[in-house]
Amino acid sequence: MSIHPTAIVQTAAIGSNVTIGAYCVIGRDVTIGDGVTINPHVVINDGAAIGANSEIFSFSVIGKEPKAAGVMTRKVEFRRQVKIGRGCLVGPHATIYCDVEIGDATLVGDGASIREETVIGERCVISRYVTINYRSRIGSRTKVLDHSWICGEIDIGDDVMISGGVLTSNDNTLGRTDFNEQMRGPIIEDGAVIGIGARLLPNVRIGRKALVAAGAVVTKDVPAGVAVFGMPARPRENG
Repeated sequence: MSIHPTAIVQTAAIGSNVTIGAYCVIGRDVTIGDGVTINPHVVINDGAAIGANSEIFSFSVIGKEPKAAGVMTRKVEFRRQVKIGRGCLVGPHATIYCDVEIGDATLVGDGASIREETVIGERCVISRYVTINYRSRIGSRTKVLDHSWICGEIDIGDDVMISGGVLTSNDNTLGRTDFNEQMRGPIIEDGAVIGIGARLLPNVRIGRKALVAAGAVVTKDVPAGVAVFGMPARPRENG
């Protein structure tokens, strides 16, 4: 085990062959598995568990407490825990909030932000500067590429491909009403493909292995196996 003398480490639950770099801050109730590398200037707050052979890159924050500053109408709820699976990579400047679970062998890219009450499966890619909002569910082997914005209250299945710059929404009132339980994001079923820059409106369902073309605006459900194009998105007719 190698702990830099400038690191502040308050936990004793540290496995073998762990490296903790300069100026890290590790809370009391933190568990670090065997073979983990924590690069300089990482903050890991109480309640986090880092699986074996994972690596956390510099200036990341694990277990950030969500706070509303008195301006949010949604009640912020969370458990003070984070679970990062075995063999994960968390890129520099990523922020993972409290009450997040990430499966084994998942990559969280540079500058990504993952909000509270979110579960992400195994072998996923959450790429650079992606935002995953509150109470999101993402299956295994799913990829969300650079600069995509994933709204709260969304369900994304296994083996989904979400290209760069995709935007999703859970609020048809455009913020004119207070948060309520009717605010739901899209449902994206297993194997669906969402093209670059597509927009998915609240409550739409993208069926299994459907395709949403680049730049399309989805305003209603897309059946399984169907490809849609345009604004608003419609199936393309033959000829």
